[in-house]
Amino acid sequence: MLLKRTLFIGLPLVLIVLVALYYPVTETSEVSLPVPIERAIRLLTEPGHIKKWYPPFTAADTDTSRQAEKQWILKNGTLQLSLKSATTISATLFLSNATQEAAFFYHTSLDSGYIDQTKVTMSCKKNWLGNFNGRNKLIDLATESLRSLETYAANTVRLYGLDIRHKEVTDSAYLFTQKTIPRGSVKPTVEALYAELDDFAAAKKISGGARIINIKPVGADSIRISVGLAIQQYLNLPLNGKITYRTMPFGKKLLEAPFKGRYAALPQAFHALEQYARDHRLTNMAIPYGKFATGRHDYEEGDIIDMMVYYPVN
Repeated sequence: MLLKRTLFIGLPLVLIVLVALYYPVTETSEVSLPVPIERAIRLLTEPGHIKKWYPPFTAADTDTSRQAEKQWILKNGTLQLSLKSATTISATLFLSNATQEAAFFYHTSLDSGYIDQTKVTMSCKKNWLGNFNGRNKLIDLATESLRSLETYAANTVRLYGLDIRHKEVTDSAYLFTQKTIPRGSVKPTVEALYAELDDFAAAKKISGGARIINIKPVGADSIRISVGLAIQQYLNLPLNGKITYRTMPFGKKLLEAPFKGRYAALPQAFHALEQYARDHRLTNMAIPYGKFATGRHDYEEGDIIDMMVYYPVN
């Protein structure tokens, strides 16, 4: 009789304990990223980006043997992270160690209706048993890394390589000329183009101000060099002339960032500004340019330069 009573009371308790230990619940975490959804998906699915925001894998080995299937594995000791699936709005990452594993589903959506803001919701299955077998430590790690993603996406230096900020147009009129040349002859071409602008300004009795430059690859072996000289006077010049008059509406917006690096890497800085503008749905209204801090512009392509770079936007 005692045995029956014990079983009658004990078995339900055991069942309750087992259900409590094993019954899965969905745990979610959310962050807001200052990028559009398509950019957010790249941050979630490309190993080069993931290494910058998922702390255990910053120096991980990358197995891309299944790259054709858009899958990869990051390895750091027994800890592994892999991409299991991805769509245009979601991704599933799989995190495991020597004894446990967990799948994390990331869903993206517009944040507050802004097309350049994305809400990322991470969800996973969790139970009480995970507190004892170590599985919940994987969930804690993924949650902590999601916060790291939010910090990474909000830092323009980490995401784009430049400290990008917004300012207004000040120098709004320029004498402008350009030339396409073979790679390797930047310095003499820049000097010659600025000499042409200086001579033109002197002939017109115009005082020149800031000097700007754009360098853009236009082929495997060619680059286009565009230079400008800020002026205050209006000139009625032919649009198809060698030297033209260019304007930017005064008070309009610019993306601005300090650039310090190899002269030959200047196009990469312009590309970073362009990517930021695309991500934030900003319309380009003129070519990007760098502004020399001093009167010097006789740099070789391998020289380290220190200048401000700009991207005019509407």
